[in-house]
Amino acid sequence: MKGVVVQVQGRSAAVLTDDGCVKKIKNHSYETGQVILMKSVVSVKSVRRAAAAAAAAAVVLACSVGAYAYTVPCSYVSLDVNPSLEFSLNRFDRVLSVSGVNEDGKKLLEEVPLDSLSNKSIDEAIAETIRIIGEAGFFEADADGIVIAASAKDIKKAERLEAKLEKSAKEAAGDKAEVETLAVGRERVLEARELGVTPGKLNLVEKLRDSAENPGDVDLEEWLEKPVQEIMSRIKENRAAEKAGGKEEEARGFREEKQNAGCEGDRARTEAMEQEKLQKAKEKAGREAQRTEEKLQKAEEKAEKKALHKAEKQNSK
Repeated sequence: MKGVVVQVQGRSAAVLTDDGCVKKIKNHSYETGQVILMKSVVSVKSVRRAAAAAAAAAVVLACSVGAYAYTVPCSYVSLDVNPSLEFSLNRFDRVLSVSGVNEDGKKLLEEVPLDSLSNKSIDEAIAETIRIIGEAGFFEADADGIVIAASAKDIKKAERLEAKLEKSAKEAAGDKAEVETLAVGRERVLEARELGVTPGKLNLVEKLRDSAENPGDVDLEEWLEKPVQEIMSRIKENRAAEKAGGKEEEARGFREEKQNAGCEGDRARTEAMEQEKLQKAKEKAGREAQRTEEKLQKAEEKAEKKALHKAEKQNSK
């Protein structure tokens, strides 16, 4: 018989068994959520003890988390390559179920049942799923992108979950695939479900739209059907084109600035030459005026001398 450890308290542990019973057993360094094997045949004395222990454990659990808390989904994680999968988690981040979101995801679950992921921690489950998808051939040339979205009613819990999954997913993928993670709220999950996709893929396609030169030309429904790798590649192409366009615009602006600076320089040089010519003309005019004045002064002096000489000559007669 299998059982799931739902609580660990000191030397004792409470286990939820396959038949729905809660039993108290000795704690052998168990962890909450761990699946263990239990003896299905026990003595009458053991049954009495187990019944008493189960009753005690039920009281403890009712006062704390309870067996109910273990089986109720409280957060979700989606994984997209092209097959899209969704994991439902309990409050201990243990996997309760795995479902296919798109046709490829449903087909994958038919071919490779993932029942073994139940009750595993989500980081272990994600790593195992990436390994299985890799062995199925999805990371060969055409699919080298993974998007993982963590969602919870409390966005802070979703962010903590995202941080943990990013590390485990990147370690599992290695250099076989590029991993992108995000945290979203429950509203985003519901929005994505209405479109029949995961929140991670919806977010990725919206990134594609925002990166396009003409966002209005991007058909969201069409791109939601495409593999993650193809979407990621187009986003990179759009950003590269935008960056190249920005550099070209910058270069063109530099050329125009340089050209304008050249024109300004030419105008400044022309003005300087005009000023120099004007200054030289003024200096030349000044020199000519000075020479004219000197000639007039000499002519006046000569006339005065001539008149004086004439007067002296008349007086001598």
